Amino acid sequence: MTVEEMGRWVDVAGSEMSRAFAAYVSERDPQSLAEVERGLGILVAMVEEIRERS
Repeated sequence: MTVEEMGRWVDVAGSEMSRAFAAYVSERDPQSLAEVERGLGILVAMVEEIRERS
């Protein structure tokens, strides 16, 4: 995966995480909070991979 592809994944994960967090705040939906956690996991994995490549 190229850095550009990783950037697209980060964009998607960030957008999904923002949407899920807004849903959690407005509805206190535990599933939405789980989606935020999953998005954070994706972002952390991408940052780790970028660091390894640097």
